[in-house]
Amino acid sequence: MIFRKEYLDNLTALKDKQGIKVITGVRRCGKSTLLELLRRNGRVNIGKLTEKEVDFVAVNMNEIENYQVFAIVLDENTWERELAPLQDIRDNYPKTLLTLDDIGNRANYQGIKRKNIIDWLLE
Repeated sequence: MIFRKEYLDNLTALKDKQGIKVITGVRRCGKSTLLELLRRNGRVNIGKLTEKEVDFVAVNMNEIENYQVFAIVLDENTWERELAPLQDIRDNYPKTLLTLDDIGNRANYQGIKRKNIIDWLLE
């Protein structure tokens, strides 16, 4: 198994090189989000907070955006687990939870935006 950080480091190293790159992974693991963040920002990292992990940290010049990606967040336990890493970040950079849910779309939770991932991809 290849961990997301290692995979992302390999992709970043090959970004401006000739050749075809293939991004694989299990269904709904964030491949589309990763590609879109790379297209929009150029640099994407994984955020590590002691025991928790932020799925994607997009860096563009001096701007940083933090993203959690999860298919469906209707269950209260899942909701708390997915928001926790973003809530632990003590800065003023944008934080977004991307889901396939239509319920609660465009909501804001203590400064954390919740967006439908399809709408976000089409922005």
